[in-house]
Amino acid sequence: MGWGFSLLSADELAWAALDKPILSNNALYADVTLKWMYTLLGHTDHFDQSDSDKPASRMVDAKPGYLSSPGNAATTFTITIDASASPITFDWFGIINHNLHTLACTALVLEIADDGDFTTNKKNLSTTNISTALTSDRRFADLTLTDGGDPSRYANVPFARILITTSSGIPRIGQIILGRRRQQPYLPNMNWDPSQSETLADDFTSKSGVISRLSRGRGQRQMVATFRHDTDAIRGDITSWWEDIEGGEQPFFYIDEPATNPMDFWMMYLDAPELDYPWTLPATRDLSIVAAEQGTTFFSQE
Repeated sequence: MGWGFSLLSADELAWAALDKPILSNNALYADVTLKWMYTLLGHTDHFDQSDSDKPASRMVDAKPGYLSSPGNAATTFTITIDASASPITFDWFGIINHNLHTLACTALVLEIADDGDFTTNKKNLSTTNISTALTSDRRFADLTLTDGGDPSRYANVPFARILITTSSGIPRIGQIILGRRRQQPYLPNMNWDPSQSETLADDFTSKSGVISRLSRGRGQRQMVATFRHDTDAIRGDITSWWEDIEGGEQPFFYIDEPATNPMDFWMMYLDAPELDYPWTLPATRDLSIVAAEQGTTFFSQE
C-alpha cells in the first residue's frame, strides 16, 4: 500500500488564515533512518556520508543544539528518510537551527515516494529558495505542502528525501520536522503572553551581598496557555495530539501565527508529562499547557 493524501479541511485553512495557533507533533520521532549524501539523487540504500561526529540521527533526536552535517563540503546534498518500518503522516515541513541561509541555499526541496529509489509515486511537496525566503539561520517552515493542488495531508509515507543546493560548504541542521498539525479554532484564553521568556542562570551571593550571575541560556520561551474546546472534533484532535507526542514523552511544536509568521514556531516540552484537559462546562473542555522551549537555540536568537 502506497502513500495517500487528503486536502486540509476548510476549517483548518480558514482558522490558519485568521492566525489561530497550531499544535503539532514531529512524525520523525519514531522508527526512521536518516542519511546524508553528496548528490541530488540520493537513495536510501546509498552509503551514509554523515560526519562521524555529527551523525544524521541528530536531526531527529529532539535536541536542536546538537548539529548534524555531512563530512565534506559540496554544492548538492540529499538527506534520505526511511520510514518504511512505520510509515508517517504529516502536513508541514520544518527545520530548526541550520546554516542554509549563510550557505545561500537556492533550493530546499522535499520529496516523497513509495520506494527507497524514489521511482514509484514520487512527488515534490515543497521547493523553497532559502537565500531569499529567510534572513537568518534559525528556523524554516512550509505549512502548505502540495504536489500542485491545494494544501494537503500526506499519510502512510514510507520514504522521503530533502534535496539541498547551496554555494560550496557544509550544511548543518539541528532538527527536521515533518509535523501533523492540530489546528486550533481560537486563540488561548486570556491571560496569555506569547512573548513570555526567561533566562536560565545560577546566582552566587557573597557574604557582603554582591550577586554574581552566570547565565546558562537567554530567552527561553515559556508557554502558559489554556485552550477552550467545545466540539467533539477538536476534543478528539487533542486526544490524537497527546498520542502523537507519546503522552508527553516527546516535545511538541507550537505555531502561534500561521498566517502572519509561519516560520516562527517553537519546539516545546511540557513541564509535566500529563494531559490537563478537564470538563469545565457540560460541552466544554479546557486544555491547560505549561511548557518550556527546547534549546539551546532559543527564540530570542532569531
